Amino acid sequence: MVRVLAVADEEVPAAQARLRDLTVDLVVAAGDLPWDYLESIVAALDVPAAYVPGNHDPDIRLGEAPRGMVSVDQQVREVAGLRIAGLGGCVRYNAGHHQYTQREHDTRARRLTKDAHRPLDILLTHAPPLGLGDEPGTPGAEQFAST
Repeated sequence: MVRVLAVADEEVPAAQARLRDLTVDLVVAAGDLPWDYLESIVAALDVPAAYVPGNHDPDIRLGEAPRGMVSVDQQVREVAGLRIAGLGGCVRYNAGHHQYTQREHDTRARRLTKDAHRPLDILLTHAPPLGLGDEPGTPGAEQFAST
């Protein structure tokens, strides 16, 4: 069994001191964390790591990425022996990076499905599918409708 540390959205400074006590095989990051924070987690654990961007992250199309992490946004990649697919971003609520209309996200999801070919072990997303963790009224927290 693979042990996964999943992080997203909020830094937990007190957790940094406990990282050495964890037995982790993989780190997955679902967006909106400072890259130096992610890099410190990966460095402390010295394990493979994958991420998707959140709506507050820099534009990863510019080639920037947290050191030691593999982007799985709109891709299927094998990381730590697991097949991981990723869909970063959220429902568009302003002109920021990594925000998509429902139609755009549907296209991204369909393209990812075509690339999967075999079953996945992990689907890593920043915004959950509609009906999971819905928080109406919070900008950027809207979920994508599943098709």
